[in-house]
Amino acid sequence: MQRHTLKLEDGTLDYLLERKARKTISLKITAQGLVVSAPTLLPQNRLEEVIRGKLGWIGRKLALFTASTRPPHSLEYLGRALEQKFVSGLLQARQVGDTLELPQGDLMALERWYRAQATAYLPLKVKAWAGERFKPARVSITGARGRWGSCSSGGRLNFSWRVMRLAPELIDYVIVHELCHLEHLNHSRRFWNALEGIMPDFRVRHQAIQAVSMV
Repeated sequence: MQRHTLKLEDGTLDYLLERKARKTISLKITAQGLVVSAPTLLPQNRLEEVIRGKLGWIGRKLALFTASTRPPHSLEYLGRALEQKFVSGLLQARQVGDTLELPQGDLMALERWYRAQATAYLPLKVKAWAGERFKPARVSITGARGRWGSCSSGGRLNFSWRVMRLAPELIDYVIVHELCHLEHLNHSRRFWNALEGIMPDFRVRHQAIQAVSMV
């Protein structure tokens, strides 16, 4: 098998390719990432067309595979796993490398930590994506369980602290989605066109986020 890199509009996709005496193309997600099996004589450009057409499926499967292989007693932060460790006498949660130390017996410590990270991270990201075009009235962090973000008729953007579990590129999708609601407080064609104008690969990110549970 050989490793290849497919250039996308907003980045790259690495995959392992094996050529075989077969008639169809096979895509599968393994611990090595995306593995593609293709007919020996299939042109590379045709193969890459097929992969591009499956980006939504690939994103969902990668998210599910990552979740299924995450170690027990771990939590998600910016799309990666942190091991939880409960420490007696600790006053507040703290991150030490790939470990999040939590006060023993403090049931709200984890949520407070996530909220603190969201408060520091999200407003800066909103400002960067908003540029001169969007002017949200306020950015708030909520405990919403049913949606990653929302936009009020008054221009207030609300984000659940749970978005901090997502990978950065999916957090960016949530932010841009809500910013576009400042111009179109609906999901009309004009809304999706505005979103695509800012984030051309929004469909891939949208499909990937559908595979992530907020629970």
